[in-house]
Amino acid sequence: QQADVYNNFKDYPHIRPYTTIFIVDSSGNMVLETHPNGQKLCYLQVADKADSLYKNNQFSQAVNLYIIAFKINNDRGEVKHRYNTACCYAKLNEHDSAFFHLFRIAEKGNYNNYIEIQKEKYLEPLQKDSRWAILIKLIKSNADKTEEKFDSQIPIKN
Repeated sequence: QQADVYNNFKDYPHIRPYTTIFIVDSSGNMVLETHPNGQKLCYLQVADKADSLYKNNQFSQAVNLYIIAFKINNDRGEVKHRYNTACCYAKLNEHDSAFFHLFRIAEKGNYNNYIEIQKEKYLEPLQKDSRWAILIKLIKSNADKTEEKFDSQIPIKN
C-alpha cells in the first residue's frame, strides 16, 4: 500500500491528464479554468489554488479543488491539504467529511500536533462530537511515538 503523505513531496504532473477544471465562483456559477498553454494540471497547482481560496474563506470552492487535487494524485495528498480540507468541511457543517480527512492524516499521515488542532478555530464545532476525543487520543499517541523515536536516536555519551 502506498503512503498517503510524502515527506519530500514530489509533484508528478503525468499521473492524470487533467487540463481543465471546474470551479464555482462567488455567485455559485461553474467556471471552467484551463492551465496556461493547455498543459496538464498537477497536484500542487490545483492544491495551491485551493489554498488561495481557503485563505479567502471560500470554503466550498476550496474543498472542491482539494478533492480534485487528491484525485489527480491517486487520492493521495499532503497532510496540510487534508487538514485544510477538514477545516473547510467543518466550516460548511459537513462534520463527517471533516472527520474523514482528520482521521486520514492521523492514521496514514501520522499527524501529531495535538496542540495545534485543539486550538484551530475552524475545527471548534467538531469538539462536541464523540469522535473528537478519539481523534485527539490518536494524534497524542502519534506525538508520543515521534518523541520516543527521537529520544532513541539521541546518542548517550559515557
